[in-house]
Amino acid sequence: MYEPFEKMLKLIVLFLLTYHKSFAHQLVRELTDVNFNETLTKYDVSAVLFYTSKDCDFCDKMIKRFANAASQLEDFERPIKFFKIDCNDEGKDSCDEQKITDPPMVEIYRHGEYIREVKNLRLQPMIDYIKKVARMGSVRVNSVQEVDELLNKNLYMVFGLFEGDSELQNVYFRVSDKMMDRYLFVDTSSPELLDFYQLKNDIMILRIPELKNNLEDRKAIYKGSADVSQLTQFVKKNYHGLVAIRHKNNKQLFKAPIVIIYCPESDDQTLLFWRNYIYPVATKFSQNVTFVVSNITQELKEYGYDSLNDNIAVVARDTLRQKFVMDEEFSYEVFEKFVTDFLEKKLIPFLKSQPLPENKGRLVKEIVGKSFREMVLDSGRDTFIGFYAAWSPQCQSLEDQYNQLARRLADEDIDILRMDVNHNDVPLPYHVISYPTAYFAPKNNKSHPILYRGERKIDAVLKFIAKHATEELKGWDRFGNKKKPATEAPPPKTEL
Repeated sequence: MYEPFEKMLKLIVLFLLTYHKSFAHQLVRELTDVNFNETLTKYDVSAVLFYTSKDCDFCDKMIKRFANAASQLEDFERPIKFFKIDCNDEGKDSCDEQKITDPPMVEIYRHGEYIREVKNLRLQPMIDYIKKVARMGSVRVNSVQEVDELLNKNLYMVFGLFEGDSELQNVYFRVSDKMMDRYLFVDTSSPELLDFYQLKNDIMILRIPELKNNLEDRKAIYKGSADVSQLTQFVKKNYHGLVAIRHKNNKQLFKAPIVIIYCPESDDQTLLFWRNYIYPVATKFSQNVTFVVSNITQELKEYGYDSLNDNIAVVARDTLRQKFVMDEEFSYEVFEKFVTDFLEKKLIPFLKSQPLPENKGRLVKEIVGKSFREMVLDSGRDTFIGFYAAWSPQCQSLEDQYNQLARRLADEDIDILRMDVNHNDVPLPYHVISYPTAYFAPKNNKSHPILYRGERKIDAVLKFIAKHATEELKGWDRFGNKKKPATEAPPPKTEL
């Protein structure tokens, strides 16, 4: 009796499922080289699946998964358009232009500008990440209270005030999409805010009132044209003012050459005091160096400080990663001289160092920051230096090999040295990026050490040293072959 009804119900369910899948696929438009850029430029947020139609099973799965994501995000609070493009067919040039190397890949665009790649291509993580990126960008505000609340949390903002659509507004949103990870962007078309700030089609940097002083206003209004590059540079240059407040969340923004004033207190009032206090000096050098005040006092261990107590610390770092410390008590005169000498390269770099080790009886001599100049730069001997980290198993495994190497070369004019880079600063031009790292420094050219790139085996290292030694080794030729011991010449024959 119920069989016809059950069959009908199954058919309806099957139809709905088929329709849903078909509808989901319709939400993802196919693009080609002809319309790729033109189409993406039209939309605020676009998610694009780059795939290949040839020999890619995962691409087939991703097309279905991507359509599923499009269906689930159809009614999302911020409209998101979904597209796909075949990198093996009519989308090859666009894929090449976007540097798509390993389809399938999903990327997010705003008004045609690349924003992010979706790394996790599982369905839910992909949906969550697309939603997260779609929500990012400029924050819309409608009242003075909202602006004040954001400022109190962030200290600074890039504020776009637009009465209507304009080219400057388009540029503002393009820049905000690019820089949203590092700076706070806020926009409004609220008559209340336009009237309050007396701006109608403008962009400004706005800072909290406490950052205003006699030498700098809390506002900086953009006077340039509707140009992405110009606005980007304006934001970078003016966002923090002449002296920035540097904390854990923004420390990566400030590049060398930089002068840092570390304060022991963690509250903003202390930082604000010192920010405004050093302004008279900062204004003289702001074109050549970045000035910041910071409470990330953990970093001071890199400059030889155990603690600050109630004092401040003034340090500097140049583009070569060299560090400098102002030892004298703070005054305007002392501070200005420190900055002047820093820029004129008159200061001696600070090197973090362990205490001088006892090297008597060691085959491989240990060097530290304090002894680097004496034992390497001024030694007058060829040196082979192994830079290591004590915690690294790979470095630990080389200790015996370095001892054997030093034993073999005991009669040669070369020093085998090692240095713990976790507890000592490595002077330039030695660059240690990974562990272990080794350099050979010829005695007559210590400013141009030679990086060892070979195998971590004694014979390979010995060949490297034999090749680069200032003078040929006594026991090995330039190819690392062991020389035969000299034999006594036979006595001359005598004629009878």
